[in-house]
Amino acid sequence: FNLTNPNTFETVSRNSKTGLETKLSCPKQGRNFNWADVTLEIYAVKSCSELPGGKMRFSNLSIWDENMKPLRPEWTTTRKKPCDGRVTVDREKKSITIEHGDA
Repeated sequence: FNLTNPNTFETVSRNSKTGLETKLSCPKQGRNFNWADVTLEIYAVKSCSELPGGKMRFSNLSIWDENMKPLRPEWTTTRKKPCDGRVTVDREKKSITIEHGDA
């Protein structure tokens, strides 16, 4: 989320194949978004075959502090991942890839 004005946070998502963008705005209302989280959210999965079959890659990730100075975060990953899941962090390419096996 970027603080686009004193009262509003905004995030932009872009489809790398089509170039289409979606913007999500959120009123600040006293919130302080001072962390970053990359998540492939899944719910109510009963078997590994219901998980996405390919990789989900979040790329060209950039994070700045409140003074617009670039940050180089040390990403941490969760320990337990279902179905032989893997999370790969590539700091040089500024990307995080999430994938699940079909165990």
